[in-house]
Amino acid sequence: MSRPWGIGAVVVMTGDSNNPAWHRPGMTYAEQLRDDLNRAAIALRDLKGVREVNMGRV
Repeated sequence: MSRPWGIGAVVVMTGDSNNPAWHRPGMTYAEQLRDDLNRAAIALRDLKGVREVNMGRV
């Protein structure tokens, strides 16, 4: 990650058996994007009543 410039890679792990992971290198504000995606996933799970273990920082 190029932290001084706020650039990093984001890997999204999904439940899709055909595409279990999305790799997105060179994303600006990668840590903020990761946190935002985690929060959105948790909110959607709560809304739908789905329980899943979140592996990683929130």
